[in-house]
Amino acid sequence: MKRKLMLLMTCLMIGIGLVNAQVKKVTGTVTSEEDGLPVVGASVLVKGTTVGTVTDIDGNFTISNVPSSAGTLVISFIGLQTQEVKIQPVMKIMMQSNAHELDEVMVVAYGGATKRSFTGSATEIDGKQIALKNPTELSKALAGEVAGVQVMSTSGQPGTNASIRIRGLGSAYSSRSPLYVVDGIPFEADLSGIDPSDIASMTILKDATATALYGSRAANGVVLITTKKGEAGKPRVDAEVKYGANMRLIPQYDVIDSPERFTELTWESMKGYAQVAGGYDAQQAAAWASQNLFGGGQAGIAPIYNMWKAAGDQLIDPSTGRFNSGITRKYTPEKWDDYLFRTGQKFDASVKISGGTDKMTHYTSFSYLKDEGYYISSDYERFNVRNNMSNQIAPWLKATTSLSYAYMITNRPGQSDSNMNNGFQFVNGMPSIFPVFERDEEGNIVQDTNIGGNKYDYGMNAGYQRPFGAGINPAGALLLDEDEIKSHQFNGNASFEARFLKYFKLTANLGLQYLGQAENELTNPYYGDSAGKGQIIKYQTNYLNFTANQILSWSQSFGKNNFDAFVAHESTNSTTAVSYGSKSKIVRPDNTEWSNGVVMDYMESYTYGYAIESYFGQLRYDWDNKYFLHGTIRADGSSRFSKGNKWGTFGSVGAAWAITNEEFMKNVKWLKNLKYKISWGVLGNQDFITSPVIAGYYPYADLYQINNLNDNYTFSFVFKGNPNLTWERSSTFNTGIEFNIADILEGEVEYFHKKTTNMLFMKQVAPSLGYASYPVNDGALVNQGVEFSLTAHLLNKKDYKFDFRVNGGYYKNEMTKMPIDETTGKEKAIELSTYYGWAKGHSLYDFYMREYAGVDPQTGYALYNQYYNVKPNGDRELITDMETYKSTNAINKLEVEQTSDWSQATKKFVGKSAIPALQGGFGFDLYAKGFTLNATFSYGIGGYGFDYNYLALMHNGTAGSYNWHKDIEKRWQNPGDITDVPRLSMDYGGGADATNYANATSTRFLTSRSYLNLSNIRLGYTFPRSITSKLKIGGLSVYVSGDNLFYLSSRKGYVPTASSGNSDTVNNDNNNDSGESGRSQYTPLSTIMGGIQVQF
Repeated sequence: MKRKLMLLMTCLMIGIGLVNAQVKKVTGTVTSEEDGLPVVGASVLVKGTTVGTVTDIDGNFTISNVPSSAGTLVISFIGLQTQEVKIQPVMKIMMQSNAHELDEVMVVAYGGATKRSFTGSATEIDGKQIALKNPTELSKALAGEVAGVQVMSTSGQPGTNASIRIRGLGSAYSSRSPLYVVDGIPFEADLSGIDPSDIASMTILKDATATALYGSRAANGVVLITTKKGEAGKPRVDAEVKYGANMRLIPQYDVIDSPERFTELTWESMKGYAQVAGGYDAQQAAAWASQNLFGGGQAGIAPIYNMWKAAGDQLIDPSTGRFNSGITRKYTPEKWDDYLFRTGQKFDASVKISGGTDKMTHYTSFSYLKDEGYYISSDYERFNVRNNMSNQIAPWLKATTSLSYAYMITNRPGQSDSNMNNGFQFVNGMPSIFPVFERDEEGNIVQDTNIGGNKYDYGMNAGYQRPFGAGINPAGALLLDEDEIKSHQFNGNASFEARFLKYFKLTANLGLQYLGQAENELTNPYYGDSAGKGQIIKYQTNYLNFTANQILSWSQSFGKNNFDAFVAHESTNSTTAVSYGSKSKIVRPDNTEWSNGVVMDYMESYTYGYAIESYFGQLRYDWDNKYFLHGTIRADGSSRFSKGNKWGTFGSVGAAWAITNEEFMKNVKWLKNLKYKISWGVLGNQDFITSPVIAGYYPYADLYQINNLNDNYTFSFVFKGNPNLTWERSSTFNTGIEFNIADILEGEVEYFHKKTTNMLFMKQVAPSLGYASYPVNDGALVNQGVEFSLTAHLLNKKDYKFDFRVNGGYYKNEMTKMPIDETTGKEKAIELSTYYGWAKGHSLYDFYMREYAGVDPQTGYALYNQYYNVKPNGDRELITDMETYKSTNAINKLEVEQTSDWSQATKKFVGKSAIPALQGGFGFDLYAKGFTLNATFSYGIGGYGFDYNYLALMHNGTAGSYNWHKDIEKRWQNPGDITDVPRLSMDYGGGADATNYANATSTRFLTSRSYLNLSNIRLGYTFPRSITSKLKIGGLSVYVSGDNLFYLSSRKGYVPTASSGNSDTVNNDNNNDSGESGRSQYTPLSTIMGGIQVQF
């Protein structure tokens, strides 16, 4: 098949050359002076005649029958000034903007379109706007910029990408991430490997009309990334250097930071335990607590951590519960954040060389980045080189290439959520009495005889262990452990365009992506997880993606009827190879080569991938630049589904009406633009999120693991496949208006409704089947909302300009159909997903849990609601799971009571969701005589997140097991106290067998997700031409910029726009939507940088 296609293309190229060689014509390109992009649909007429044409999707035109006497072309386009140009055989025409009729040209799927003619929903961000921020990663530059785009920071670790959501949540178990397309080719490698300063524009495609041409991979929207190209003219060199600092300015949780106060609360907790568990009176309980506080027994804390010049039983006054007067310290424990956090440096430099002629243009860039996080030893280093070239080989043949390479080094020690050895939980949870360094009985720091210097306290020694994180010290691990990833990324695109028969163009695009990552993880042999042996773990991942497409385009006008269309074929093949292993009992403590280890622990490897074959086409029509129609269709065949289920057909239709182009609107001078648009389309999704990851690439098959049993192989069942599985489908309706009032207020408002059916769903089943869940196509989900984007041009003078912009989106998410329960033949009542219940009539993030009911004034125990169904005969039936109960029982009358036994409380929908009511951004742009001041804020209003960190800090655990939040000061202390904070009783509570439920999962820890973040602010100055000309340079500007300098949330330390932590599980991107906090949460960096830009 491929040979036939190549032969066909060769024949076409030869035929095109013969045709073009025999005709006389005028050819040219029309571009916009403002942004250098092609002008699509511009009218090109021979002056004084009716001979002419319109430019195609690349701004090119050809007129074959120009009269010999003609001398002038007239070029016109709505929003641009009409120009008359002297006729030449080959012409390059640049049109200037008409401030009163501006019509923006956007990059859209497989081509370009004017904003006025586009029937779908899309927003373009200019590269200049991106450059105002300091993003190391492109994804984080979108925060607050576009209506309908939500940015969740997965980690503050430099080099990590954010999670992007376009228009909320459209799936349960399928990926919710958008498709990224770089220079026309779908991109699945590492976005952080792209230098943001190389970006010319980013276009966000939201609805089905905008995205349907990308078929199965575009169900969650598309982000089109266009890199910079060279321009004909004098060679140009741009250099930029910026330097600054990364830090943590986002507040931390308010914890008990006084060792004395922590010890007093611990003593009170022990006293409470003695009263409720031991039956002691107050005096006996106080004496017991004092005796055991630092008594060396199991109830208290090891005596070595008594930092005061007094015995443990002499510290607390039993009558007040406070420290006795006159007690002084032997030493003051170090603050853990002083040894885990820092102010990191950030350095970024780039040089870009561009230029060319009418025949060939070039753009070459080199850049280097060194980015240190605020967590010690976390950093990211990147070297980029890019070369983009365009060559007009012949009047009918054009070739373009885009080549880029990135070398990246990431250091990320102490951030894993799979074990205790991460420093973030130590900063939040480490009680203030425990020092960083080990002390002797006199309070002096012990010297390390293994590695020299001060000995870090790992909390385990002869006769004792630290209640919190025994055997772990992340500050010490930062010096001795390593976790380094080295990556090589190459991205190469090539395009060949051939024009023939006046109205036709054949384009062939090739794209190759390679990402090779080698991770070396060393755990030291002296302390911590691998004490006495040490361990070296290696991961090697090689990703290779090849995409090729061929597009045959046609563009022609018949009077006021303008058509352009294309048909295309595309094939994609993606392969990922993974190998990993471990050796232990290492010799040298700092060598990560396996030759340094003795014992081979394990070694594994596997390969997975997918292929997609696609056929698609598009037809666009407009009449007199007033009425626009747009239709697309695409058929995708995926290797992820079995024979008979591989192919899915998707498409869209859209229409737009440029109302202000009508004759009856000519006298309405104040309304510069008014457009109505409407569209509908169907998209697919094949990106199934499963565990293990490899099962998502072959979900139709059962998956087994091969094991070694006495040197013979055995098989263990891992994943139950479904051969009937096929495409998830989503239909989207979109409608909206775009307007411009007197060039003062412009904007757009849109409504969308997206329904996902045939959902890829991991249905929970009875474990007796041998598996807990299996994949099905079932269920339906509706996601709908309203978005707005407004820009007010409040001041528009030559030397002074001021714009204010605001955008936002309201979204509603609802399951309209649940999967079928085979045991009943009916829809399942509910499926549980951590804190959430999936049920008909509810969103994916409606909380399903027990309701907190405060504190029992007499006992101080936490109370929870339990519901009873009162039968007609008066009998009461306890409900422990509301939705499950309702699925088999009729509710006659509900009564509610309170219980201190959390296990007997009722799980139910609590009327709260994690989905914010409104989210978006706002900002301003000020220009005054060379000075610029720009700011962008992002915000969220409403919604709730489960604050796990706060839950952990409001515990009633054993002595020294965790720190407390300062809200613990509101706790219950005596009978009759009215409060919502339970008593302290050292892990003894009001449940069955005295189980402690003081901080059990409940509505108590649901926290508002409302927030306000200053995403970026930048002050700059551009020197006038009168100065730069004397310096013999083309331009000079300086600036200072800050990211995330201000963050306001409902609780200090809680960051609703950050993911819950750095999980080691792969493919967990959907976990970033909930706003849940987590113990290993690396909050976003706050960055301040200064820079200088010079143009030669």
